[in-house]
Amino acid sequence: MKSKQTPISLRPLSPLHLPAVGTIFSRAFLADPALKGLFPDDDDRKELVRHLMEAIASTALSHSRVIGAFHDDCLVGVAIWLPPGHSVDEKLGHFGRFVWSLLVTA
Repeated sequence: MKSKQTPISLRPLSPLHLPAVGTIFSRAFLADPALKGLFPDDDDRKELVRHLMEAIASTALSHSRVIGAFHDDCLVGVAIWLPPGHSVDEKLGHFGRFVWSLLVTA
């Protein structure tokens, strides 16, 4: 007997989704070796990535480039795209840009 699977739907995200975006990325990068070496404490690393990704997603939202994958109306995945000529916003500061560079090169 085949089970019926609910399809994944893709939708643009809004600022209301930022906390969920941060949570999804903090879980995704919890075991990242580069970040784990810099921030050995799981709770500290989770909070750092959550705040950083919320800020990056907020920047990307101004360019309408944050897409969510939904399963049964629950956000289960996120794609952030910054178009050519745009970069991580200056408001992240040097440390935020450093951590961002670790995430995109990992």
